[in-house]
Amino acid sequence: SGDLISGSSVYPYVELGKLVADGQGSVSGNSHASIGGTISTYALSGTYSVQSGCSGAMRLSVNGQSPETVSFQVVNGGQGIVVAFSMPSSVVTGRAYRQTANAGTIQCSTASLSGNYAYLLTGVAFSPTSALYYSQAGSATGDGRGTMSATGIINTNGTTVTTTGQGPYSVASDCSGTASVQNQNGTANYYLAVVEDGQGVLFMESDAGYVVGGLAEPSSAMGGSNAVANGATY
Repeated sequence: SGDLISGSSVYPYVELGKLVADGQGSVSGNSHASIGGTISTYALSGTYSVQSGCSGAMRLSVNGQSPETVSFQVVNGGQGIVVAFSMPSSVVTGRAYRQTANAGTIQCSTASLSGNYAYLLTGVAFSPTSALYYSQAGSATGDGRGTMSATGIINTNGTTVTTTGQGPYSVASDCSGTASVQNQNGTANYYLAVVEDGQGVLFMESDAGYVVGGLAEPSSAMGGSNAVANGATY
């Protein structure tokens, strides 16, 4: 997440996606992004290298365009990376989470999102006349069968409201998914990804006019999914 810069204009930015590194210097994947509240989908490909000190660089192409440089640092023994875009037109940082610490084939399903999670979402919500700072914190429960309920406090430019709602969700075999939560303010739609064997769920709002993303973590130590992956998949 961060900001993209075009001339004198600054656009809030958030992106959620998946990168697969082959261990030999090539990477590929896909992502969803919101730039100034406009939602787009991207195909990703490129090359990368990692130094002995665990710092690295990636030359990443988006939708076949000229590649740009992404700097990163491998953390937690290869279980994740922290990233920064090294471009004059952006101020963007983030984190990639490995899907699993185990060997085997990825085996996510809707049942992978089950139990109680605490979540935090932050970003920008656009009104017809302005951009409003936005945060939401609360708890969400997945029943493992495709229904999610959530209770949280939304803060929009300093004005807070408590919301309670529920709606459907799904998780595909590659651990990506979608969710919708309907409350008294309407329906919020999200892209999601189950990571770290279910110990985290990444969210990005997929509604136009929102640049909002965040993380949900199990409320107890024994939370999460049956996700299993092979290789350096983040």
